[in-house]
Amino acid sequence: MPVTKLRSNSTSDAMKSEEANDSLDTFIRQAIGKEHFLSFSRTGDSRVQWIQLLHSLDQQELPGWPLLSPLKVQMQKCDECSRQFCSPINYWRHIRVHHRSLNVEKESHKNRDLLGAFWDKLSLDQSKEILSFKDVTIEEVPGSSIIRALMSFIGKPGFCTLPQVYLKAGSSLLDIIQAKPSRLPISSPELFSILDDASERTFLCAGTAESMQKYVFDGEAGKIGLEMKNLVACTSFLVEQKLVKAWHADKDAEALRRQKLLVEDEEAAQKR
Repeated sequence: MPVTKLRSNSTSDAMKSEEANDSLDTFIRQAIGKEHFLSFSRTGDSRVQWIQLLHSLDQQELPGWPLLSPLKVQMQKCDECSRQFCSPINYWRHIRVHHRSLNVEKESHKNRDLLGAFWDKLSLDQSKEILSFKDVTIEEVPGSSIIRALMSFIGKPGFCTLPQVYLKAGSSLLDIIQAKPSRLPISSPELFSILDDASERTFLCAGTAESMQKYVFDGEAGKIGLEMKNLVACTSFLVEQKLVKAWHADKDAEALRRQKLLVEDEEAAQKR
């Protein structure tokens, strides 16, 4: 008899759960006025899953549903121009533009072309090595920690409130850094376009990431870089830093090679 009672209670609880789900289903259908395309399984559904599902639907298809209004991200507006930024890192980089000479802007365009030429001549293995975050740190914060944080945040409701272009660039950077075959090799125009979006058009502006590091982080990379709004910008910042560092190393090696050839030519001339 106790067994029968237990089974009866379990059945009753299941029926109540089913009825609760039906009620929630009916409420949502009536609220959004969309009967024909909503078909959901009952087993294992939770209120959190329902809300996540509704958030994924097209907002224009859901009039009069205040719970689905996207949260507004507080943008930082430049006082000296009309530009706005979701990432404080990108905002601080932009602010520096107004304090630099016009020559720096011209230099940045020149550097972009030269950096692009350097990138396009690299082999696939060399590209992967530059983009790898295995041995990267920024003020003692490992690059791997930034990548793990970015991976964990992508897809979370709060992260999805950030601008879509910014989010897409972050997702693309993640694929590139992880060397996914679908993303590599990648041309310099495509890579730089992604970095432009991730940095909110501050890539290579007002100096390189290497020269901007102290100004942007000032000893608080762990706090600033891992903030949700800054994760994509910080990832972009580190990619830019690695790119420029590798480019400078290549320029130094080329200068050394030419100097060596010049010395050899002079020595050969003296022997003659």
